[in-house]
Amino acid sequence: MKKGATLYINSTDTSWLKLNADGKTAYPILVSGSLKIDSVKVTSWNPNTNDYALSDDSDRDGRDVQIGTPRPYIRIEAEATGTTDIANSEIAYLGYEAGYGAGRTGLRYEGGDGSIIKGNNIHNMWFGFYSKGVGGIVIEDNYIHHDGHYGLDRIQVLMI
Repeated sequence: MKKGATLYINSTDTSWLKLNADGKTAYPILVSGSLKIDSVKVTSWNPNTNDYALSDDSDRDGRDVQIGTPRPYIRIEAEATGTTDIANSEIAYLGYEAGYGAGRTGLRYEGGDGSIIKGNNIHNMWFGFYSKGVGGIVIEDNYIHHDGHYGLDRIQVLMI
């Protein structure tokens, strides 16, 4: 989505947003404006198998990396002009091993200062949450489990 734009995904119009991943190509959500997700299930979906997209072939063992089958992901770009707030939702089966520094974390914030991630069920991500160069994010009351490598990474705590 473009800078300055806001996309709302909520239970008024959507109960389950299935992001396409056909085993060869995955279609991510790239945020340059603002994104508001509330009370919605957001997952990958493989129309060929009629199931979640899996990336079981992804592997990272020490210094060895095996690129996995692409799955969608959500990335908030460094130049994002607003917040990406996710509340009361299920976020699952996103991200894959794309190589060191490739940024295919399931939920990645490089922008969106002041965003809120609250009351969600976040699971079965290749990498869970990652942030870089962004501040003021509130992460509260989430259930984060069954992720491939970590639930939360690169969290900076500011004590006032």
